[in-house]
Amino acid sequence: MIFISARNRTKRYFWWMRGDLRIRKVTTASGATAVQIIRYQQGKRIVVRHIGSSHTDEELTVLYREAETIREQLSMQPSLFSIIEKPLNLLHEDHLQLSSITHRFAHTALRNCAQICGLAFLHPLYQDLALMRIIEPASKLRTIELLMRYLEISYAERTVYRLLPELMDHKDDIERAAYQTAKAHFGESFALVLYDVTTLYFESHEPDDELKSRGFSKDDKSKQPQIVVGLLVTHQGFPLRHEIYKGNTFEGHTMLSVVKEFQKLHASSKPIVVADAAMLSQENTQLLEEEGYQYIVGARLANAPKNFIESIAK
Repeated sequence: MIFISARNRTKRYFWWMRGDLRIRKVTTASGATAVQIIRYQQGKRIVVRHIGSSHTDEELTVLYREAETIREQLSMQPSLFSIIEKPLNLLHEDHLQLSSITHRFAHTALRNCAQICGLAFLHPLYQDLALMRIIEPASKLRTIELLMRYLEISYAERTVYRLLPELMDHKDDIERAAYQTAKAHFGESFALVLYDVTTLYFESHEPDDELKSRGFSKDDKSKQPQIVVGLLVTHQGFPLRHEIYKGNTFEGHTMLSVVKEFQKLHASSKPIVVADAAMLSQENTQLLEEEGYQYIVGARLANAPKNFIESIAK
């Protein structure tokens, strides 16, 4: 409820706004308080219904309640909690019991988004695992339980383990769909792309292998094996391409290969690359320049090349 008061010499006006109609109380010349239902049209006040006038607080209360009832009957935006239609039976919340929870609406909406993004070709398992990770993040095995609980979608555990390794075969198709989505639905020209990396660690005490390895951890888990993930996105943050590297790979050595592969497959011209300070190394910038790429790198001025600082000073 919004309460607004204004004074105009001997008159006082009060408005309670709900929807297109308002209740107005105004002091008349005789000293009584009139209650009206009004609306505004093209800046002009129109009296929809004159409820009556009162001389006591008791009469005013009765008139105001009547005005609320009539306003709800006439309003184009009826109240969610009706004062006209009273429930026949009331049930105290202590007597309520949760029967079930469903995420069907969210699942359907997200599945439609996946289809718009060109991912309908993927096996339903891949889509359901990804969508449930948005709705309620959990491990893969836990996600199988949630799919059954919330959506009555059943997958055998052996099916998950059989299909998951095959997902890598669809990497190029998924990234082509991402490119087409950014181009068709976001009007992306790919003149500028952003690149960054992160690390994903594993709760394991197994020795390093050809992929998982101890290295600099962004999660402060240096004792756990990890992988390095490089991600290329549009200037709006829409993902375009990703690559996975061994856990002890220096992140600055990942950028150029990702950008070059993307440009080779999609872009008609070389995009401007935006990256953070971790990508700034003399070797990296030299390679970018040799390949003909323009770049924007966030870095501390003290770490910038001397000739660059001198050019700014001029």
